[in-house]
Amino acid sequence: MSETEGQRLALQTIAKAGQIVAAQISFDGVATALLNASLELSGAARGAVVLATKGDLTLSENAFEPGLPLVSKLKPDGTLTDLSMEVMRAVVETRAPHVRAVQSGSSATVLCTPVMSGTALKGLTYLEFDSSRHEATPAAAAAVTLLASQTALTLDALGEFGSQREEPVWRSRSRSTGSIATFRWNPATRLATGSPEYYEMLGFDPESGPIDFVSMASRVHPADYPTAQAVVDDIVRRRAPLRIEFRIILPSGDVRQLLWSGQFDLTNPVLPELVGVVMDITELRAADDLLRAAQEDADRQLRLAWLGEMAGSIIHEVNQPLGAIVSSAGAAAHWLERDRPDIEAAIKSIQRICEIAHRAGRTVSDMRALTSKSSTEIVDRSMNSILGEALQMSSALLNRSNIRTATAFDPNRPVVSVNPAQLLQVMLNLIHNAVDSMREVSDRQRILSTRTRADDGVVVVEIADNGVGLPSGDTGRLFDPLYTTKTAGMGLGLSICRRVVLAYGGTIAARPNADFGATFVVRLPQAE
Repeated sequence: MSETEGQRLALQTIAKAGQIVAAQISFDGVATALLNASLELSGAARGAVVLATKGDLTLSENAFEPGLPLVSKLKPDGTLTDLSMEVMRAVVETRAPHVRAVQSGSSATVLCTPVMSGTALKGLTYLEFDSSRHEATPAAAAAVTLLASQTALTLDALGEFGSQREEPVWRSRSRSTGSIATFRWNPATRLATGSPEYYEMLGFDPESGPIDFVSMASRVHPADYPTAQAVVDDIVRRRAPLRIEFRIILPSGDVRQLLWSGQFDLTNPVLPELVGVVMDITELRAADDLLRAAQEDADRQLRLAWLGEMAGSIIHEVNQPLGAIVSSAGAAAHWLERDRPDIEAAIKSIQRICEIAHRAGRTVSDMRALTSKSSTEIVDRSMNSILGEALQMSSALLNRSNIRTATAFDPNRPVVSVNPAQLLQVMLNLIHNAVDSMREVSDRQRILSTRTRADDGVVVVEIADNGVGLPSGDTGRLFDPLYTTKTAGMGLGLSICRRVVLAYGGTIAARPNADFGATFVVRLPQAE
């Protein structure tokens, strides 16, 4: 093993030992864990740990200060007087580790390390090494010293814990019934026993003895009984671990939700018993239900808020298809009123009326979905197809405005998980805003550029124009409700766009172009 690998394993061992010490909840437990870990880390033949439960650890001339509350542990068994007081006194005086050769029946080396909490001496770790087997190496001294520093933190925590236990609040809590109990169940006799909390949790008298199967079954909620019985039968057959949650009805009529967890004690493989714990999670489940209801209500309120913002722009959104319907109907009438009616052209105009009407209907139904409690339909759809449909629906507007389009669609057709009708409205809004931005342009060709691409798991849509550009200042304000740069605008369109995009985990932003106009960028997670 390389030196680096040995150091890494040593650090892992120290960290594990520190975790064991930190898990102790008493001075006695800390002293035992510290002594065992120190002997294992160092390879010492003999050891002792002395901790002061209050105040600083002090030494008199020949022994520890009389009357001082101490916790001491020795391995092998012995007394503190068997240890080298000279070495321990040196550590107490200097507050530093000491390594010294001593005569203790046979030639030995002693390593003594202080347990320091700030400037206070909380204890000592004393280790004796048999020179014929192990020595007090610098690595062992470093490991024991590091473990002692971690022990000091645990002792500080125990001191704070002890003071809290004297408070009235703690005393009242300690007397209250716990929400966790232990149990043991014999599948052969179908009798269960447990801690006093177990009987109280189920509404039985602890003096009545083991709980029989019929009595236990009478407590289970009728709606949960079939499932609970099936699970129990299955784990008994397979001797598998138990984890189940069901309701019980107490004699008072109170309904409680219990979580059961356990496994079989295989010390008796012929007739193993199920042992485990049961937890009352009624309040936890009630809190979950309240949180879920609040989230659903907040979601519905958000949808209503969306509808409030969309109410101002609904005329603009629906006006486009209505205008196209009127235009197509006029064209159909024109083809039929000719001296020689063009039936084929009239039929095409009527078909276009049906197509536009269906699209308008989808827009209205999608707005209704915002106010319903049912979630909107989410499907995987190519971003190219959604943007292409928006461009097709806007073709008449683009032609009337003398705007040339330039498209660059990703040939891999990146897919997003969205409600297509909602995202279509976003694309339409951005295209119409670009058209409005170019209305006053007369000294250059009006160009609308659209692009889609995939970038590291994100689908990017860019809609650019060469119009009048963005106002100076923070472009983020463009997406605030009621903020608008248009004379007749209401400041709702881009706010709705942002809400829709954010709902699908995406972002929307705007930036000015280097020469003319602006570019709006929509980023959405790419569907797998």
